Amino acid sequence: MRRYSRWNRHITPQNDRHYSTEPPGDLAIVEHRQHPRGIMWAGICASGKTPLIFVDEGVKINKEVYQKDILEAVVLPWSREHFKNTK
Repeated sequence: MRRYSRWNRHITPQNDRHYSTEPPGDLAIVEHRQHPRGIMWAGICASGKTPLIFVDEGVKINKEVYQKDILEAVVLPWSREHFKNTK
């Protein structure tokens, strides 16, 4: 079943599934990990983007680590520099 979007006036096929009796000519191997090796954090706004922050595998992020190591250490200095000339 396809959903019809009344806003865009087109059919949105993202939920459709197609099955074939033969494999495609060029096979692609897609790997998916249940437990990632690390976490990446990024922030964006209308006028810029923060530096990417990579958290190593096995690091537990609780609210104290998030505030100290991400927000206070990276995001706050970036935002002060980035928005210093705005009111």
